[in-house]
Amino acid sequence: MLSIHRFLRQPQSITFPFDYHDERLLRWGANFGLFNLGGQYWRPFSAVFLHLSVWHLTGNMLMVFLVGRYLERQVSAANTVALYLLAGASGYVLSIACLPSLMSLGASGALAGIAAAVVVIYAVRREPGY
Repeated sequence: MLSIHRFLRQPQSITFPFDYHDERLLRWGANFGLFNLGGQYWRPFSAVFLHLSVWHLTGNMLMVFLVGRYLERQVSAANTVALYLLAGASGYVLSIACLPSLMSLGASGALAGIAAAVVVIYAVRREPGY
């Protein structure tokens, strides 16, 4: 019971895979401008699939489930995946341009891209006068 209480009271201490180390995240493919500029051009794509905590991963999965399903019905699964990867990589390229010494990971840029696509689709397809 004490473990459950501690789990619920301190969610910031629970990380995936239960231990946060910059070196490990960099080995797994976290985005880091100095590595990218040194020739590791795959990092903006791999960082989209890394998450710092269980909560981070869960929130992103929920967003993909809610928004991605709608987008997939509108533009096809292949186009949704392509947009997800392109938006995520573009976000990391912008991150490198602004802060090259910052390590980053997660799908925030990809999620912003699919959310923006849903907004554009809604704006283009809505009825005039509404």
